[in-house]
Amino acid sequence: MHCSKEFRAANYNETMISGTFGAVKRSSPIIEMTKDGFAFLVMGFRGEKAAKFKEDYIAEFNRKEEELRSMYLPAEIDLDDSYQRDMLALRLLSRVDQSERRAKQLEAQVQVAQLQITEVKAEVEVVSTQLAIAAPKAEVHDRIVKTKKLMLARDVAALLSVMEKDVFAAMSQAGWTHKVKRDGSWHAYAAARKSGYVQYKFGHTPTGVPTETVCITGRGLTRLATMMGSKVSQLDLLSSIGHLHQ
Repeated sequence: MHCSKEFRAANYNETMISGTFGAVKRSSPIIEMTKDGFAFLVMGFRGEKAAKFKEDYIAEFNRKEEELRSMYLPAEIDLDDSYQRDMLALRLLSRVDQSERRAKQLEAQVQVAQLQITEVKAEVEVVSTQLAIAAPKAEVHDRIVKTKKLMLARDVAALLSVMEKDVFAAMSQAGWTHKVKRDGSWHAYAAARKSGYVQYKFGHTPTGVPTETVCITGRGLTRLATMMGSKVSQLDLLSSIGHLHQ
C-alpha cells in the first residue's frame, strides 16, 4: 500500500487474534486501523501521488474538523437549556454542511488532477513517439553537417534540384556572400565563414594565378535546404554527397 511511514505507523497496527476450533488453537493476523486509515482505503486511487493527496486531504479535513469543533462546541453547555441545544444543533449542521462542501471541492480537485495526469501521460507518449521518429533523421542531419566535403554552388543546386543562380541568391539574401561588381566574383562574409556555412577553396589557374572559390559546407547545405524549402530528403542528400568529387 502506498502511504508514508508516518501515516502507516499512526493509523495501522498489525496484531494477532487467537481462537480455539475444537481441539485446535489458531492465531491469525489482523490489521487494526483508525478512522483516518479507513478513510484512506475507501477513497480509492492508487499510486504515490494519489497517496500523498489522500494524506493531505485527511490532514486538512481533520484540521478543519478540529477548527469547527473549537468554534462551535463550547467547553461547557447546558443541555437542559433548549436555546443552547438548538444553537448547538444549528452549529453542528453548519459544520456538516461546510465539511460536505469542502469534501465535494476536494473530490472535484481529485478528478481534475486525475484528468491532468491522463493528459500528461498522453503527451509523454506522443513526444516519445516523435523523438523515436526524429532520432534517425537527427543522425542523418548530423552526418551531413559533419561532412568534410566542400560543395560548389552548382553541386548544391543539383542536390536540391534548383538553379545555380537561386543558390547564390539565397546565400546573398542570408548574408553569407556578396558579388563583387568589379569582376563579378562571389566573396564570403567572415561571419558566415565563422558560422561554418561557407568556406573558401583555394587553388591556381593554369597560368599560376591564385584563386579562391566560395564553397558550401555540409552545415550550409542543410541550412540552404531549409531556407529554399527543398523537398529532397536528408537521407537522399547524404547519399548524393557521397558521390560528389572533392
